[in-house]
Amino acid sequence: MNKPNTPPILLSLLGILAIASPPSLAETAAGDDEELGSLLLLLDEETTIATKSRLNADYVPGMVNVLQGDELEARGLRTVWDALALVPGIDTSYDATGVRQIISRGVGRIYGSGNIKLLLNNISMNSSGYAQANMLLNMPVEQVERIEVIRGPGSAVYGEFAYVGVINVITRNQGRRINASLGANQLRGGTATLASANGEGSVGYHLNIGAWSRGISGTNSGLDMFHGEGLAADSNAPGDVADAMAFQSLLLGVDYRSLELKLSQLQDLVGDHFGVNYLLPPGDEGGSRNRQRDWQLSYQANPNDDWELNLTLGGSRTARLRDGLFLGYADELDPLLYGHDMHYGDIHYRESRGHLGLDAHWRGLSDHKLLLALEHSRTRIDEASWRFYTDTYEVTTYAF
Repeated sequence: MNKPNTPPILLSLLGILAIASPPSLAETAAGDDEELGSLLLLLDEETTIATKSRLNADYVPGMVNVLQGDELEARGLRTVWDALALVPGIDTSYDATGVRQIISRGVGRIYGSGNIKLLLNNISMNSSGYAQANMLLNMPVEQVERIEVIRGPGSAVYGEFAYVGVINVITRNQGRRINASLGANQLRGGTATLASANGEGSVGYHLNIGAWSRGISGTNSGLDMFHGEGLAADSNAPGDVADAMAFQSLLLGVDYRSLELKLSQLQDLVGDHFGVNYLLPPGDEGGSRNRQRDWQLSYQANPNDDWELNLTLGGSRTARLRDGLFLGYADELDPLLYGHDMHYGDIHYRESRGHLGLDAHWRGLSDHKLLLALEHSRTRIDEASWRFYTDTYEVTTYAF
């Protein structure tokens, strides 16, 4: 017996219904669970930057933003300085000689952005002499786990430099990963992370390294100050801005039970960009070399359920060396003595710093936490010198 043929129109309607039919209950439940899990993960995001104790980022007493490293990579951002442009109320720029500037809520543009505290894994990076930490801002985002930012005063918790903001860069210390990058203007770089968690009675470690370099971008300087003074014949402008850059970092951590040792070295090389006083340098030979080495030993103790004690001991050495800074022509000083020689300057600054700190958290009150923080630091200036010279003469030298 032959089965009746189904009309073509009916088959089409059945196909449309099959395509448009809602997903099964199991599929709906799985999708809802995934969305709920993502939402709960977002709500459970904790930060310690505002109060030095773990607290949900939505409930901290201050304006706090947390930038996740994975999201920064997905956006194609390259450095910490690039990432900070995403924070509301934070503006980034650089001065005529390439020094990074950070403006928080309209307050900034002072020497070295000294109104903002910069931390690397909770360790202060601000130089006492220059107030800035240019190297940290040049760190690639591939090395970063997250960036925590206070948009507002933080001196009550962090002391000096925290007048209008605090930025804490937390680097990756878990898993194993490697990245490499190539780009325009001879950009090349790479990062690598290697970590092993400590087990029962074993030692844990993490190693995080990164480096990148970039040649001159080809940005045209336009006219410089010589043109404004009627000295166009002496000017090197217009020409390419001397903005070649390079960065290297090495971060090492070792932990055993409640003890942790952190070691880090950051260094960069930055060209003189448009030049001091907007006098374009004759080449890209000069520039600023910055280096900072830090170490910190920390110990955490929990005498009872109400108390948590964190003791830290550490130190750092910072060097900022600027050689071959083009200052103009020496005949402005004495044309009979120096002729028309180019005038240069070398600026060397080195400092050493040691610190000791104790944070005591007390949770003896219901729904409240108290923090008692004590910190002592001492800074010593090891070198501060200015040397001025021309192509043929030593002009003068100052040492402090």
